[in-house]
This record gives sequence, C-alpha cells and structure tokens, in this order.
Amino acid sequence: MEEKTVFAGIEPGGISDKHQVRVLICYLIVSVELPLTGQQMYEIFAKDDLVNYFAFIEAFFDLVEVQDILVVPEDAQLKPGDLDAHYCCSPHGEQTANTLADTLPKSVRDRVYENASVLLERVRPKYTSDVTVTKADKRFKIDFEMMRDGEPVFHMDFYLRSKRDAQTAEQKLTEMPFACCDKIIDLLIE
Repeated sequence: MEEKTVFAGIEPGGISDKHQVRVLICYLIVSVELPLTGQQMYEIFAKDDLVNYFAFIEAFFDLVEVQDILVVPEDAQLKPGDLDAHYCCSPHGEQTANTLADTLPKSVRDRVYENASVLLERVRPKYTSDVTVTKADKRFKIDFEMMRDGEPVFHMDFYLRSKRDAQTAEQKLTEMPFACCDKIIDLLIE
C-alpha cells in the first residue's frame, strides 16, 4: 500500500509544491482579471485548505521579489510584500499563468476560481441604476441615476418629445447603464 505524505493545513488534492503555489497565485490574479490583496489571495486558498499559510507566504514573497506580481499604482504608498496592497501580474507573471496553469490540477483551479468569485461578490462594489419616465406637458422627462453601494455616482435628467424616443432611452439606460454613462462622459470630456 502506497503512503502519501500529508502536509499540515492542506487538504488532499491541495498544493504543497512551492513552484505550483507560485503558478497558482499568478493563475488566480489573471483569472479574476482584477487586482487582489495578498490577504484576499490567502483567504481564497485557505477556504478549502488548498495551500497552507507557510507555502503561500513563501511563494508570495518569491513572486514579489522577482516582480512576477506587482503592487498596483493606486497602492504605491504600500511596500511590495505588504499583504494589504493590491497586486496585479507583470507580463512575465501573466505568461507564467497562461503557460503553466494547465500543470495544476483542474479541481484546484476550479475551486480557486469558485472561491475567488464568492470573495469578490462579497467585496465588489454593488452598482444599481434607476430609470423613470414621466409625462411633462407635451414632453417626456427621463430621470436616470446610477449608485455605488447606495451612494449616487451619476445622475441625469433630460426631456424627449416623443413617447417612442422616451421608451427607447429608458430601455437602453436599463439594459446598458454603464455603456450609456461611458458614452455620455466621453462626449463631455473629448
């Protein structure tokens, strides 16, 4: 009967090899397509005991040292290696993720992505939008507001002459609020 080595803090099917943990960190950042803090990365790996703390820390600091992961410019006041800083992959880190991710067990990649999705749903700002159309004399007033975590970030009201135009505007603002805001802002700042 073959014996398997068990590492403290790692469930069966988890990763203990330092090089695989490095690839997993790069894979995580590339797959979620947005910067994560070191603490968030560890939380994602720890959720299912995929990587123990010491293996994560060693791989994390190795990646910081060789600049495969970089502190994002918004967190430039924090030192590289600070677990509270947000990190993105350098081009070499992205290449590592894209080239070597398939060497990781698919079950681990799937669990990491699932854990990341749950975490990001919890920490990502919640955007909502509201569109109302009211008749005002011979025109239709469109009132549009976009909010982030309940706080207004964009507000606009305008008038259209026809009911059909008002319905079209309402539909587009409801279905594509971000695209509409982007186009309006682009027109204003060009």
